[in-house]
Amino acid sequence: MGVAKSLRHGMTDTPIYSTWEGMIQRTTNPRFKFWSYYGGRGITVCEEWRDFRNFYQDMGDKPSPVHSLNRIDNDGNYEPGNVAWATRRQQSANQRPRRRQRGAKGVSFSPRLLKKPWRASIYVDKRSHHLGWYATEVEAQSVYQYCRDRVDILKGVDHR
Repeated sequence: MGVAKSLRHGMTDTPIYSTWEGMIQRTTNPRFKFWSYYGGRGITVCEEWRDFRNFYQDMGDKPSPVHSLNRIDNDGNYEPGNVAWATRRQQSANQRPRRRQRGAKGVSFSPRLLKKPWRASIYVDKRSHHLGWYATEVEAQSVYQYCRDRVDILKGVDHR
């Protein structure tokens, strides 16, 4: 059984329906922006919750506009017993460890970006400045070092 097409519940314009729809999209639609973090990792929605009415019956309305769905076990599926309403702060305490690999200072590596996975960035006046994406770590380090050597020039630029 796929996602229920019957919309006789009259809730398609509600925040809870948008939340349910987002859950379905991120687990079933490979073109969805964040699919790789959900469906792409094997996270699914239980068959029962593919029908909005069953999901709504189990979860009810959002406690407040700032609440969203939180999977208690981040490697588990969207299913009763593994989902609760949570604020952004509560969710930040329940995240998977980041697998981002770092290069030299000012350089980081993102394995998802195949053509140019190396990012160079620099902090100037307590602000991060993106310097670009590069094919090799050496290129990214060179750009970072070039900018680092000229930090005083960057600070002195007049943007009027």
